[in-house]
Amino acid sequence: MKVLVRNPQVILSYLPYATIPRVYTRSGRILQLDALSHRVWELCDGTLNRRELAEVVCREHGLPLPAAEQVVERLLKLGLLIEVKL
Repeated sequence: MKVLVRNPQVILSYLPYATIPRVYTRSGRILQLDALSHRVWELCDGTLNRRELAEVVCREHGLPLPAAEQVVERLLKLGLLIEVKL
């Protein structure tokens, strides 16, 4: 089974007075997360696969499953999350 985890080479950082963090990649990219992307990031603790993660996001945010799957896929493509085999 494959699960999603946060990429250990990505650093999460809050600016003063910010409620949503920025992420810094090893390659020097700086990305501002929106609230939904931040929640997906929080959920990626190695216990959920892609489908399970999307289903949690659907329930919490009232999104259709394809929209939640797109958020997960976007974070994977950006290299913020990685998929590991258990």
